[in-house]
Amino acid sequence: MDHNREAINGGIELLLEHIHDKGNYRLPLKNMAYVLYNMQYKGVYDPVIYREFEKNYQVTSAVHMNARFAYGALYAYYRGN
Repeated sequence: MDHNREAINGGIELLLEHIHDKGNYRLPLKNMAYVLYNMQYKGVYDPVIYREFEKNYQVTSAVHMNARFAYGALYAYYRGN
């Protein structure tokens, strides 16, 4: 997420709104990590996102998951609690 262009792209709040509107929480793991990290970066807490993502961890794709994304998600959970 380009935090310097938040006025243009809407920021993480717009992305979360889009995810809620679609009701599709089964994202690839790297995208889940991206969302969680950026939520914490901006200080946004949304328990529904955490709950719905946790339901899908075992069934979602981890093909492009790497250490950088995993660390981002771990950091987000650490900061979120």
